[in-house]
Amino acid sequence: MAPLLLVLLLLVHRAAAADERQLLIQIKRAWSDPPVLAAWSTSGSGDHCAWPYVTCDTSSGRVTSLSLANINITAPFPDAIGGLYGLTSLNLSNNNITGAFPTSVYRCASLRHLDLRNLAIYANNLTGEVVDDGPFGAVNLVKMDLSENHRLSGPIPEAFGHLPKLERLSLFLNHFSGEIPASISRLPSLVTLQLFGNCLNGTLPRDLGKKSPELVYVEVDDNEITGAIPEGLCTNGMLQSLTARNNRLNGSIPEALAGCSTLKRLILRDNKLTGKVPFFF
Repeated sequence: MAPLLLVLLLLVHRAAAADERQLLIQIKRAWSDPPVLAAWSTSGSGDHCAWPYVTCDTSSGRVTSLSLANINITAPFPDAIGGLYGLTSLNLSNNNITGAFPTSVYRCASLRHLDLRNLAIYANNLTGEVVDDGPFGAVNLVKMDLSENHRLSGPIPEAFGHLPKLERLSLFLNHFSGEIPASISRLPSLVTLQLFGNCLNGTLPRDLGKKSPELVYVEVDDNEITGAIPEGLCTNGMLQSLTARNNRLNGSIPEALAGCSTLKRLILRDNKLTGKVPFFF
């Protein structure tokens, strides 16, 4: 490799690293310099890739992962996170992140895993609607977990149904309302769909199972979903769990489910289903 090219690559690397370092400092300041991030400092010449909770691509100096779960952050989501274009994994679960849903993550085109859930220790307090005003650049998402925030509301964005690599969508225990977008039932890589404990209505998408060849788990309990159970839920021959208790489903249980040899868990109580219960394997 020519010496001039090597010099240019080195300069590009240093510039990228400096930009990433500055973004991390902006994130820390937006959170009012919490003691847990004291090592994130502009003093000295320390490599930001060696800072706690940070993982980098060492060849470029770009941040690829921020793992900040359970550190008791109490502040809004920093816009600077959207500038980390090499970010593939972001975990802020079990903190006290406040304010509206952070659309800045839409700019993270490399993002594959987004975890903003709350389990028990602290409480993420994201509120309001998850806006769908794009551009939704995070098209490489594999896992999106916004569960147990309790205050996210409004319709499930249509954009969530246009993520071709999405395998897991967890939105449970929020206040999402309206119908489940039909596009979600056609996600080609979807394995797990967790929507229980919301205020969803309308019917289950009729293509659910037919056009999602990897679908294994469907959990839609404790909503206000009406209509029939889709006939093709086990078309792919992989469905293992369907839980839809405490809704307003009506009609009969599809005979096709009786032939679903992979089905291990079926919970449909507290609905308005009629007719005979088919024999199941």
